[in-house]
Amino acid sequence: MFVGPLSAAAQALTIEDVEERAQTVSLVEGLLEERQLALESDAALERRFAPGQVQYGHEQVFGDDIVGYVQGSLLYEQPFDLVAWRADARQATHLRSEALSAQQAAQVRDTRTAARFAFYENLHIQSRIEALERWQSRLVQALERATLLQTRGEIAPLDVMRLQQQAALVSTRLAHEESALASAASELAEVLRLDSQPTVTGTLLPEPLQQSDSQDTPEIVELNALLQALDAERAANRSPFLRQWVIAGGFRFSQVANSFGQGVVVSLTVPLDTRNTQRLVHQRIDALAELQSREVQRVRQVQSAAIARATAQYQHALQTLQSLSINHDASLLELTERAMAAGEITLTEWLDIHENEAEIQLGLLAIEYECRRSAIALAHLSFQGEIE
Repeated sequence: MFVGPLSAAAQALTIEDVEERAQTVSLVEGLLEERQLALESDAALERRFAPGQVQYGHEQVFGDDIVGYVQGSLLYEQPFDLVAWRADARQATHLRSEALSAQQAAQVRDTRTAARFAFYENLHIQSRIEALERWQSRLVQALERATLLQTRGEIAPLDVMRLQQQAALVSTRLAHEESALASAASELAEVLRLDSQPTVTGTLLPEPLQQSDSQDTPEIVELNALLQALDAERAANRSPFLRQWVIAGGFRFSQVANSFGQGVVVSLTVPLDTRNTQRLVHQRIDALAELQSREVQRVRQVQSAAIARATAQYQHALQTLQSLSINHDASLLELTERAMAAGEITLTEWLDIHENEAEIQLGLLAIEYECRRSAIALAHLSFQGEIE
């Protein structure tokens, strides 16, 4: 099955839409079934039974009745093993197949994590644009009012120029954010294999994280499966002198002068590894197992440290957001508008208050975004399910 580029839906994508699409794309592009089939085929070739052989021999020496003779034989040879190594080899193949599945799970998780980051980057930029547009709208209304007051001579031209300058600054910032949004949308479209830039909808701030027992990541599952596969491979290579025995049986005849004889031939061939070449195989397996075991320890240590860092970042961002939210008085703008209408504050004071409010809103969005990114990182590192 092939998943080609899809057109972005007319309505905005939710995080559930993005995750589902990312998983589908990753599963298809991972080619797990094809890789497992190739693994099974290679392993089946290594485990195949050696075929029997039929051998016919004919020897004739010409001469007088003393030296001349004719001999012939028909033999069937069959290699066999006295140790059931194929069961261990099948187990090793099964474990390597599990390692491939874990590798595929890691690829799916990585793709979904990349899609989550891209989704919330889009959502963050969209939220910033909305905040700037609200600020721009208030500036336009204030500028219209200030222009009218200037014609009446009630305010100085400098106040109007300052409003115009602030409006131009906001327009510049909006243009920058629009460019950033186009780039983020392109990245999300690339991750999801979409042929057009999507829009997104959702909540930037994550729900509080629930503590749960840490699970093994796909990387650790893969490494453990490969380590167990090496154990099974070691077992499959035990007792090499009990493998590839050859038993042969058949019919033989001989004719010398006028005498003719016939009989049965039985033979047994036993391999002797006098040079102990199998030792090299075990050395290789032991070295790989040691490397694999150390890699498991290293990955666990790296995972634990990364989880601790991401947890600290999440908690710090959440505490900062809570502190700012407590200290932020949302009624200030309403009071400012009333004071401005009553002539209790100047246009410059009005502008300063609204400008500060716009920056506060952008700052809150930045911290919410940091909370979300930390939550996504924790979900990725601990592999504990979804972050809604």
